[in-house]
Amino acid sequence: MLQEYLGYCLVLPAFVGLAGMLVSGRLPHKWQPIAVTSTVLIACLLSGFLLLGKNLYQPERHWHWLPVIAVWSWLAGIVGFRRGSHWLERTAWALACGGIAGYLLVPTWKDLADQRVWLMLGLATAVAVLILATDWLGRAARPLLVLFSFGVASLVGAAWIGAGFSLTNARWLLIATAIPGGIILAAMLPGASARLEAGRLLPLLSSWLLGGLFIGAIEPNPPHYEMLILGSLPIALLAVAAGLRTAFQRPESDIPEARM
Repeated sequence: MLQEYLGYCLVLPAFVGLAGMLVSGRLPHKWQPIAVTSTVLIACLLSGFLLLGKNLYQPERHWHWLPVIAVWSWLAGIVGFRRGSHWLERTAWALACGGIAGYLLVPTWKDLADQRVWLMLGLATAVAVLILATDWLGRAARPLLVLFSFGVASLVGAAWIGAGFSLTNARWLLIATAIPGGIILAAMLPGASARLEAGRLLPLLSSWLLGGLFIGAIEPNPPHYEMLILGSLPIALLAVAAGLRTAFQRPESDIPEARM
């Protein structure tokens, strides 16, 4: 039990994030954002394999699909959210990420037959909105702040699910807490100069966060959909950061002119 939660869900993904950040800093400048995004995927898949075994590539239950969704979201970040991509392209990729998450994660249980379509639409919309909203807000924020906002949301969600319902269902959000932690720690070390592009990370971070929250919400009987509100926490944190930055920014008219 301790090995599973501490080792597979915290230490391993944090170490992969830290090591991947350090290695990415040694690559050519243009490849560094792709390498960091790939590091996040590798950490998710390694932890997923240790937790799921063969169910990683032979899913049997709805929550076994989360690592598969991570692969698609990684691709969306690499291709659709590259620097300079058009907003219509980003919107299309975000909607695709949401649609796949909704289709794969919503269970096919008989007692959800009347609700399944609405749950799929709700989860798909939530994922797409989170991706696009954090993409918009994150453009004016430091990439590490974007990572921090998702790490905080994942930590709060893991604590809520683990303390109130099931430690097993909290594992996915522990992973989502550890990876940003490792990357942020690496960025604080001397010589860790890998270039981050927050936009490339957002599809994967958003899908994993809301996917983990949905798993924790749908598994209890009755479901507790209210915990999905935590999916808006990164938006709120980035919005507050943007507001504070605007409030404390000196207007250009107040800046003294340089003497000739």
